[in-house]
Amino acid sequence: MQRPKSIIWFSRLFLVFIAVAILKHFALVLSFGAANLHLMGAPQVFSGKFLTLIMSIAWLFDLMMWYLITRRASKIARSIWVFICVVGPLRPIFRLIISLSHGSFPSFYECIEYVFLIVNVVGVWFLFRPDARAWFRGESTDLKDVFG
Repeated sequence: MQRPKSIIWFSRLFLVFIAVAILKHFALVLSFGAANLHLMGAPQVFSGKFLTLIMSIAWLFDLMMWYLITRRASKIARSIWVFICVVGPLRPIFRLIISLSHGSFPSFYECIEYVFLIVNVVGVWFLFRPDARAWFRGESTDLKDVFG
């Protein structure tokens, strides 16, 4: 069965999200280094290599979710990803409210987080378009009705 355009767009957004997350991580590790991470309150065990290992495991989980959603039409993986996208933004949203209430603007790093949140929301929206819902149910999709 051919994948619908909504799933193709979700896949593109998801892979862009992963690529930018990897670049953001390496920029953070290179710019701050392990010594500055320790000064920011992280224990000494959180070296750049350890953080890279932990983040690599998280990216592998994300790629597994991408595969299950876009290639296998897994409803369970879609539900897990929606849950992650609903719970994940709570902390950055509260941080934004607090910083704006104190009259300060978020840092560049925090602004990148907000862009990630927007990309995730748009990606989840694509998972619930009519053609994607039909695809998850195993029905054929008429692409002309959705985007044409």
